[in-house]
Amino acid sequence: MRHIIFAIAVLFISSASAQEYMPFPRAHITEDQWKTYFAEVKKMHGASQREFPAEHLAVYEDRDAGLFWAFTTPGHAAHPAWVTRRVVEQAGEVSTSQIGYFAGDEPAFAKLFNAYLALTEKTVKNLQDEKSGNKAAVLPKISFTQAQKMVQQSKQKSGYAEYLSEFSQHNNRHKLDSKSGCYLLTGTEIKLILILNDKAVESAVADVDNDKARCFKRIYTGAEMLKPPHTPFAIELIIK
Repeated sequence: MRHIIFAIAVLFISSASAQEYMPFPRAHITEDQWKTYFAEVKKMHGASQREFPAEHLAVYEDRDAGLFWAFTTPGHAAHPAWVTRRVVEQAGEVSTSQIGYFAGDEPAFAKLFNAYLALTEKTVKNLQDEKSGNKAAVLPKISFTQAQKMVQQSKQKSGYAEYLSEFSQHNNRHKLDSKSGCYLLTGTEIKLILILNDKAVESAVADVDNDKARCFKRIYTGAEMLKPPHTPFAIELIIK
């Protein structure tokens, strides 16, 4: 595992942000080194923090540099450890790589590291499918303005607030957004409107058109959902 991680990291030694991306030459570090780097990332990118208590992870990002950190929190089998993924967009193409460090259990860290590798590969494949004209990436015909009106109409009907709570629990339970890899991609805040029929998300409409927005639209379109109180039923999500 250490050799694999180091080999991945070598690719970025010459980059301008190499010191931040690869702060230590070896994957096995001390707990004090983990604490120091974690404090640096949290200080610089604390505003981007997203916590996943069930997974015992805290995630940070630097969109300008295309860097995404996943730090373990107490309770994770690999704690203390972290994985950093880097996304580079150039000439319309997206490439990704990752590096990781651990001060705890190495087999548990290897499992975490490989899980993120699989997620990265899935993300790249999804982007390739979209660029090649995969049917799942076809944009819905409804406009964002029309979708906003549908949200307002849904809010005026009974059962909206109750279903919104059920939807949130369903989304968190199945980890639709966190499993998708879409957070790997750079992009501004996205307003995403989901239009549901009685079984699933019929279509998804975003206020912007970029790789990140298309990724979220793809993973939600067709996703099975609990039956809403009426159809069509529209929900607006804010994705940061």
